[in-house]
Amino acid sequence: MRLLGVMGAVLGLAGCMSESPAEGARNKALDAVPMLERLEDMSPTQVFRVPSEGTATFNGYSTINVSTIRFTEYDDVTMVGRTTLNVSYDGPGTVTGSVTDLDALVGSPGDFRDVEGSVRIGPGGSSISGNTWTSSYDGHLDWGSQGVTLDGSMDGQFMGNRVSDPDNPIRGIVGGDLNGVGVLDNGGFAEVEIIVFGED
Repeated sequence: MRLLGVMGAVLGLAGCMSESPAEGARNKALDAVPMLERLEDMSPTQVFRVPSEGTATFNGYSTINVSTIRFTEYDDVTMVGRTTLNVSYDGPGTVTGSVTDLDALVGSPGDFRDVEGSVRIGPGGSSISGNTWTSSYDGHLDWGSQGVTLDGSMDGQFMGNRVSDPDNPIRGIVGGDLNGVGVLDNGGFAEVEIIVFGED
C-alpha cells in the first residue's frame, strides 16, 4: 500500500486548511500523519502471528480522492475522514467498518467543504487470507456542488508484530482501492482512490 504517497496528500490537505472553519479538518489531517509514519515503519505481520480466532478494532483515518475529469488535478476533491475497522479472525475472517466525519478540499487552489455521507466497509462481504484481507465498500458522498456513489472492493494488509503480547500481535492495518470508479450525481464517472488505515 502506497503510504508515502498518502502522507503527501494528507500533509497537503492540512497545509491548505489553515483557517476556520477548516481548522477541525486541518487538525484531523495533522493527527493522521504520525500514524502514517508509524505504519510506514512497520513490517507486515508475519503470517503465523495472525490469530485464527477472536476480534480486534482498529481506529484511524481515511483519505479519498475523487477526480471528476480524467488526467486533471484542478477538479480533484480530496477528503480526510475517520475510520473504524472491526476484524474477526474466526473462520475465513472478516474486515468491516466505516469511514465517517469527512471533510474535503474541492478543486485548486481549494475550497473547503463539509461532506455529507459515509462509506461502509464490508457490506457485500470480506475475507482474510494469511496477513492480507479484502473487503467490499460502498457509500454516497456529497460535498455540496456534486456527489459521488461508491461501490467497489479494497485490498489490505495487517501490519506490525507485537511480540510482547502474543494474543494481540497485530499493531496496525492498511487497505484501499487505488483504481476505483465512482458514479457522479450528474451521471458521469469519476476516478476514485480510497485508502484506510488504523492502529490497535
